[in-house]
Order: sequence, then C-alpha cells, then structure tokens
Amino acid sequence: MSKKYRLGYPEDRAGLSDDDVVSAPGGLCFGMSDMVKMNSLMTAIISWTTAGRFPPPEHKWFTEEGFRCEVLRASGGGWMKGRFRFRLEFIPDEPALPPQKDPNSPLDDLRTNLDI
Repeated sequence: MSKKYRLGYPEDRAGLSDDDVVSAPGGLCFGMSDMVKMNSLMTAIISWTTAGRFPPPEHKWFTEEGFRCEVLRASGGGWMKGRFRFRLEFIPDEPALPPQKDPNSPLDDLRTNLDI
C-alpha cells in the first residue's frame, strides 16, 4: 500500500498487521464481507475515498499528508497553519476484571495483636 494513502499510525492499529483478520457481524461496509484481512480493509477504504465518493480535494483528508488549512483560535495567537486528516484506529475492548475478594480483613492484624 502506498504510504501516501496510509491511514493512521502503527500505534493506532494496536499491533495489527496487514495479515490480521477483521470481522464485524453484518459486514464491514465499503462493499466488503464480514471478515477480511486488515490490508484488504485499508485498501477498500482508500479506494472508496478516491473512487468518486470523495473526489479531489476531499480525498486528501484520508491521506497521510492530510488537507492543508489554517486555524484561527478563539483564544488568540493568530492563524496557525496545519492540516486535517482522518485516521483509522483500532481500540481493543478491555476485558472486565472480576472484583477480587480480599480473604484478609484489614482488621486481621489488629485482632492478632489483641488476641481476640
């Protein structure tokens, strides 16, 4: 895949490689099935953005280069040159940790010392 159209950054992919498989019940959109390799998903998103859906200059929002612009902050400081771009991120769900039962009471030490 061309670096020009790379979406996101390596750290956004949570360690996912191009050969890792992405699955979503009901399909992943972009004309794809419900299970594809990461590389295929990225290619489909890039094709979708450049195939008339977002013609130039809108497709630049999806490139690594981004869409050049200037921002004037309400807090002052004048115009700031920069760019906007969309990034594809994968955020893994954190497994819910069961509440841990502490078999020892904080009062156990006191009880031991008092011989209760």
